[in-house]
Amino acid sequence: MDFERVLFHIEHSATLRLLRSRQAPFAMSFFFFAFKMKNRLQIPYAELKQALTEFLENLDDHAKQEYTLLPHQFLDLWSNDSQGFLRKYFELNQDEPMTELTADTGRALEWIQNLEKREFVGTQSRFLSIYESMKRIADQTEDNPESRLLYLKEQRKKINDEIKDIQDTGVVNRMDATQIRERFLNLIEDSRRLISEFRLVEDIFKDITRKIKEKKLKEAVTKGEILREVLDAHDDLEESDQGRSFSAFWSFLVSEDQQNQLKAFSEKILETPEIREFVRKNPDRQFDAGLLRLKSQLLQVGQKVLKSKFRLSEELRKLLHQRALAENKRVLELASEIKKLLLEHHTIFLSGTREFVTLQNGLDIQSPLSRPLWQPGTDARFANKKLETAKEEDSIQALQHLTVLVNAPPISESELEARIEKMLMHAGQVSLSEIVQTFPIKFGAFEVLGYLLIAAKANQHMIQFEQTEKISCPEQGFTLMVPHVIFTREAKLYEFH
Repeated sequence: MDFERVLFHIEHSATLRLLRSRQAPFAMSFFFFAFKMKNRLQIPYAELKQALTEFLENLDDHAKQEYTLLPHQFLDLWSNDSQGFLRKYFELNQDEPMTELTADTGRALEWIQNLEKREFVGTQSRFLSIYESMKRIADQTEDNPESRLLYLKEQRKKINDEIKDIQDTGVVNRMDATQIRERFLNLIEDSRRLISEFRLVEDIFKDITRKIKEKKLKEAVTKGEILREVLDAHDDLEESDQGRSFSAFWSFLVSEDQQNQLKAFSEKILETPEIREFVRKNPDRQFDAGLLRLKSQLLQVGQKVLKSKFRLSEELRKLLHQRALAENKRVLELASEIKKLLLEHHTIFLSGTREFVTLQNGLDIQSPLSRPLWQPGTDARFANKKLETAKEEDSIQALQHLTVLVNAPPISESELEARIEKMLMHAGQVSLSEIVQTFPIKFGAFEVLGYLLIAAKANQHMIQFEQTEKISCPEQGFTLMVPHVIFTREAKLYEFH
């Protein structure tokens, strides 16, 4: 990061603005009290004002002399764009505003919190986490089948060895108390950081919405240009690594099974004796409440991101609707101005001294009677040419083929379907040419046509007209050229019970 970039952050970062503010000790301690200690992500404005009133009353005399504003004045100042410490907004169909910490304030609180002396520094768990991540990336990006198989066999051997040890000794290799507490603290820290980073995703959608409002104020910008810019920005966000990651996370989290597992994991961790004792000795940290509310907080912040996306669509709809109304209003205004001019100068038009409407080059009028009458067409004339007749042997052969087709016995469609099902018992799909190799054609074209009708009626079968295949009819003595047909097993056959 070069000098200019560092200077820009120092001059414009809301996080540094909060840390440099004279109100930083008071504001940040209140934010810890109202939001962090109670595991709250958003608080109604009236409730936050009441909490700030109580917080001010509990300050010592020196602090009260330093911070003399009223509670609502503090909140309005912190939520002002010039400060950006709090965000005040209205939820849909609600009259009372809500408040929440901005992403910059969350980073400032996290930085202050990291200054606290830790119980211990978990070097082992940190290194193992880095090691496991490196190993997972190296293994999961391997495209050599032999190397991948070797890795899977090693994992299987480790699992089999552990199973054998447990079966032989009846003892489970369990982490010790230090390792458990170390990983528990890392879990709490990662969970807190994950929730705070959601505000960054939400800020991206808010930034797009702000750009739409700025575009709306420019009269020269058309609706198409605004729509194109919004959709391009939305597509870029959806296709970005951040957008793909959020979509995958949300799909995972909204699953009922995953929610139940997350809740079960949290309860099981807190029931561990070492964790239960550690939580009991640190009641002010509220580790248990934070972990148990992790699922609901993740759902809450995820829903806020989705609401920001919906707000973007709503802003676009309002924008297009407002511009359409403005255009319609302008048309009505122009029509009213024309009527007003007509009323003011009606004597000029009524006197006939001035033409109201002029047409250049006149009108090309065509009367229906000017069209020509119907004339009968001329009779077709054929050349007097002797028709050529086919050879006698060709006519006899053609008559024999026609007789075979007409006298062919009826084909049972159920019998053909039974053949197809029998072939599909051993394969997921089979072509028509493979079926006729096992069950040769006996009744000629009608039998082949029966297979085609079965393929056309069922959705799981495919007829590829761009490809053809030859179907031999040995008993009739000819070959048919038909589209390539693939019969596929029905979906219900794939279900496991």
